[in-house]
Amino acid sequence: MNDAVGSPEFAGFPPELFVFFEELRRDLASRSLTLGPGAEQPLRTVPRGYPQEHPRAEVLRWKGAAVVQEYDRAPWMHAPEALDRIRSVWRGADALRAWLEARVGASTTPAS
Repeated sequence: MNDAVGSPEFAGFPPELFVFFEELRRDLASRSLTLGPGAEQPLRTVPRGYPQEHPRAEVLRWKGAAVVQEYDRAPWMHAPEALDRIRSVWRGADALRAWLEARVGASTTPAS
């Protein structure tokens, strides 16, 4: 994922790719969906080859990415409506899934 979010001079990707990533983050935020590093703690520093002051240092430290929607406890969580809300979050995250699929691809690390 690091090469996909690093700057063009380091990763060789066109600048419009990074504009798209930032637009994607704003779009998710407008739907109250948080884009974060997922379950694993981020790296303490940016990966080798990237400057510490890189404009996307926060994201370069991520080991993964997850879209999160938090809700307060409510009766709908135990009703069929829960499925509709979950599907809505999945649809909201579809642009991120497509971006990751096109720019990052599947992991080459064996599952442990």
